[in-house]
Amino acid sequence: MFSGRVRTLAGIWVLACLLCASAGAEPVNLAPTPSYENPVVGVAAQGALPFEWYHFTSGLIDIELSKKHAYTGTQSVKLLTQKKADSFKGLYTEVPVTAGKAYNFSIHALNNKDDPLGGCAYIMLVIEWKDAANNELGRVEGDKFDWTLSRIRWTRLALVNNIAPDGATKGIFGLHLIEDHPGAKGSLFIDDAEITAH
Repeated sequence: MFSGRVRTLAGIWVLACLLCASAGAEPVNLAPTPSYENPVVGVAAQGALPFEWYHFTSGLIDIELSKKHAYTGTQSVKLLTQKKADSFKGLYTEVPVTAGKAYNFSIHALNNKDDPLGGCAYIMLVIEWKDAANNELGRVEGDKFDWTLSRIRWTRLALVNNIAPDGATKGIFGLHLIEDHPGAKGSLFIDDAEITAH
């Protein structure tokens, strides 16, 4: 009887430990190459992007890995404006998602003090929800950050508690650089992407 009680108490203690561990566990970052350390600048081909990150653009790409600034590690991604009205570009990754789950998405950004954003240029985070047939089911857009983006301190851009809709099987998590009107100029750096589910 005593040994049975010991086993029961031991089982309760193990269960309690597991619950405590899971409650305090850090969420898993689903973003590939989150700090943009691979491939390595100087080793990778000119114009290479971080592994499993892709570009989109209405014209010029001008997106590249850089060692000039980094939030963590030694590399970030530099994006340059196209200096052309009604243009856009950006960087994105695809992540499998579960309908009904909530997702957080964040990236750190730094205005380039040597070539700061100006005119109508702005950046924002965007999540696109897609089904298995690649149909867009909806999207979430974050706040717009323009020339006022800090040139001294990294700014965290975030989309929090975004629920994947019914039928969603993947999320397109991206940072968009938009130029609505003539007069846009400048560039910026981004680093440390984080995508988590809860």
